[in-house]
Amino acid sequence: MLLPICSFNINLGSTGLLFPYTLGALAYIKTCIRPAQYQFVGISGGTWCSLIYHFEKNISDHDFLWTILVGNKNHTVSLLHTNSMKNFQYIVAKNMITRYKDKDISNLPISIISTKVSLRSVKNVKIDQFHDIDDLVNFCLCSSY
Repeated sequence: MLLPICSFNINLGSTGLLFPYTLGALAYIKTCIRPAQYQFVGISGGTWCSLIYHFEKNISDHDFLWTILVGNKNHTVSLLHTNSMKNFQYIVAKNMITRYKDKDISNLPISIISTKVSLRSVKNVKIDQFHDIDDLVNFCLCSSY
């Protein structure tokens, strides 16, 4: 069955321990539905999943993704230790910046939701313009905290 050409709006929330599940659902969408046009709105882990979906051809092989984004197959993350999680995020961020540094990020179909905190207010903001891959990945990090 062929779907009409239309734009899919995909909202990806915080994933927590459901990160592999979210990637699996996105792998199904990418492989079986194959939308020609899409727009992601991501929060926290959803921002990371959006980047992986957009830049990687095959997101069905989680072992491959772990190898390219984390590097060490034996790396473990302690969920009860904040520094362990932060270290993991920085490893993934560094590897994404290196892997995607030559990718075109103009007109990227990804928006990131983060919280802007000031002395007088707390406000959710939607970011959809990025200067470069460093900027994009740093907004992903901001959205993850």
